[in-house]
Amino acid sequence: MTSQTLRQRQPENGPQTNQSRSEGVSVQVPRHIPRVPARKKPPEGPQFHVGDRVTVSFSGGRIVDATVTAVVKRTAGIRLQVSYGRDETALVYLWQGVRPVDS
Repeated sequence: MTSQTLRQRQPENGPQTNQSRSEGVSVQVPRHIPRVPARKKPPEGPQFHVGDRVTVSFSGGRIVDATVTAVVKRTAGIRLQVSYGRDETALVYLWQGVRPVDS
């Protein structure tokens, strides 16, 4: 047998087929596998915006109601600039006991 008789000519636009010489089985191999876009992760936990009312638990045990004045997004995490009392402000992480106030 010559190599011409073992190989079959492929159509120009058709699927590629690979034949095993010993078994005579043809396998369909796609020419292009389309990419699937990655799913965007939903945001974890509550989302805070400027003007939201929150309850903040400070490290000394003090719990205050505050208003969010800024949302700072950094690689270390999201921090909130909050204003409470008369002229007091704090920059807190979300893991420091920040909860939205139930209205």
